[in-house]
Amino acid sequence: MLLVKKCISTTAIDECTRFRYIAAFQEANTYSSIVFLKQLRKRFKFQIHCVQTNRFGNTKSDKKTLFEISLAAFGIEHKKIRPYTPRHSGKVERSHRKDNEQFYAKYKFYSFDDFQKQLVAHNRRYNTFPMHPLNWKSPKEVLHSFLSKM
Repeated sequence: MLLVKKCISTTAIDECTRFRYIAAFQEANTYSSIVFLKQLRKRFKFQIHCVQTNRFGNTKSDKKTLFEISLAAFGIEHKKIRPYTPRHSGKVERSHRKDNEQFYAKYKFYSFDDFQKQLVAHNRRYNTFPMHPLNWKSPKEVLHSFLSKM
């Protein structure tokens, strides 16, 4: 049986509720970033005002990437942070550490489809796990509470 060697996940976390959306891709590029953004907009039931990413692509050029053009079309601000500065994206970096410890190190993936299915289940567990910064509520509980007040 051949184990999948290259699977990439992309993560978004809401600052307020810590609700996380994570998706699997076979490669990281501008197109997959746009697909992720469209999925994210469907998944989050509220307007996304700002997306924070590491700088990528040609940062010396004034030419915008397709991802940046898509953000502008959706009216979403793009905040770029310097690569290799985890303090600027602490919530995402913390979730990546948990993913490495509780998911990637423990499971084997036999196909990309298998990876996607296991990633969805792992993310469901993440969003329903109570967290200390949320007064021992889960991100899903906080999100539903927030949405019910809107």
